[in-house]
Amino acid sequence: MQIAFDHFKESMTSLRDVSGWTELGYDLEGINQQGHIIGIEVKGLKRSNTPVLTDNEYQAAKVFQHRYFLIVIKFDENWNHSKYVITSPAFENGIELIQQQVIRYQVNGYEKFPTK
Repeated sequence: MQIAFDHFKESMTSLRDVSGWTELGYDLEGINQQGHIIGIEVKGLKRSNTPVLTDNEYQAAKVFQHRYFLIVIKFDENWNHSKYVITSPAFENGIELIQQQVIRYQVNGYEKFPTK
């Protein structure tokens, strides 16, 4: 997260980590020089070669359009990194988004295990 923060801090009048707010659809929130809110999603890759956006992140990219950035930080085995910054990943030419189905399980019967 710090690598992404450092990358964007000079171009923003303010920048903060909002990764704990899952409903936003991005990890960093900035205010640009024009006073607009900027959403920045951070994806770090070590073993995986492909970043994955959640539906919430994708929807935020569609809403924010040119004010949404995806920064992919890819690490090698020695923890050296390369950065890739994509503006508007939901609309960018050359970016292929493949929808994946997410399987979730509903947990019924949890009331049988009260905590004392």
